[in-house]
Amino acid sequence: LIFTRKIGLKSICLTTNGDKVAVACMKGSGYKIHIVDVNTQEEIQESEKKQHAVCRYSSWSNKGDIVACARGNSTISLWNTQLDTYASLPGHREFAVCLGFSPDDTALVSGAFDNCVAVWDIERESCVYSYTGHSNMISAVLFHPSEPIIASTSWDKSIAFTDSRTGEEIGKIETAHENFVKAADFSLDGDLFTGGNDEQIKRWDMRKMSCTDAFLAGGPIGHITCTQNGKLIAATKRVVSIKAWDAHTLTLDWVIDKIPTVRIKNTVIAKDGNTIIIGNESETYDIYHYTATRFRKTKNAANCVKPHRP
Repeated sequence: LIFTRKIGLKSICLTTNGDKVAVACMKGSGYKIHIVDVNTQEEIQESEKKQHAVCRYSSWSNKGDIVACARGNSTISLWNTQLDTYASLPGHREFAVCLGFSPDDTALVSGAFDNCVAVWDIERESCVYSYTGHSNMISAVLFHPSEPIIASTSWDKSIAFTDSRTGEEIGKIETAHENFVKAADFSLDGDLFTGGNDEQIKRWDMRKMSCTDAFLAGGPIGHITCTQNGKLIAATKRVVSIKAWDAHTLTLDWVIDKIPTVRIKNTVIAKDGNTIIIGNESETYDIYHYTATRFRKTKNAANCVKPHRP
C-alpha cells in the first residue's frame, strides 16, 4: 500500500493505465471529485463544480479525459477534466449503480435501480435507447472490446446481450448464477467473466449462450477485472482477499489474503493489473501498487503485502 487517505469517500475509479484515481468525496449535501496522481500521491485536480446528490458510482473514459458519476438524484454527470466542462444526463427513474464507456469513448452505458439499461451519446448528451429486459436492479454493464455488443447483469440472476447500435436483444441467460450476479468483465479475447454472490466465477460463450467454465473463488464476488496482460483478477467480499488467475487456463496465479483493512466497500483494478484501489467502509481509500512480486504500502503500514503462490 503506497497511500491511505481518510475522506468522505463515496466512489473511486481508475484510468486504464492506473496512473490517476478519481475520488468522489462528500461535501455537505453534495460531492466534489478529486484527482490524485497514483505515483506521487499528490492531488493534481479538483472539480470546480460541486455536484448535488451523492455520487454512487463512477467510471473513467478509456482516454482518461472524462469522469462519469452516477448520482443519487437519478442523473449521470460528465466532467471533462481537460476542458473543465460539465454535462448532465437525466433519464433513469431511479439512481444508476454501474457505468461503462464504449471502446472509442463516444458512448456510455448505465444500469440502474429501475431495472433499466440506458445507452448515451456523449457528444449529444442524449439517451440513444433503453433496454428493459431485466426484472431487478442492474449490477454491471459493459461494452464488448471489439464487437457492437453490450452485456448487462442483474440481481435477477440473468445476463443479457444487446446490440449496442440498436438496443435489440441478441440473447439472454436467465439463471446465470444461483444467487444475484454482482460483477462482470470482458477479456481482451471477448470472453465474458461473471462473479456472483454464490461465490462462483463463470466464463460464458456468447454465441452458444452457455457457461464454458465455472469455479469457486472463496467468497462472494465484489469486483472482477480482466487485465491487458491476460489476468483475471477478482476481489471477494466478507473474506477480504484479491486473487488473480490466468484468463486463458484459469490457473490460480497469486493471492492476497492479508489485506490490512476493514470491510471492503468498493474495489477498482487498473486494466494493466498493477494498481488496485480499495475503498473501505470507514470512508477511506488505500492504493496498492504492484512492483516486482509485491503490492507496496509505504504509508501507514510497516509491512509490504506480498502475493503468495497457491
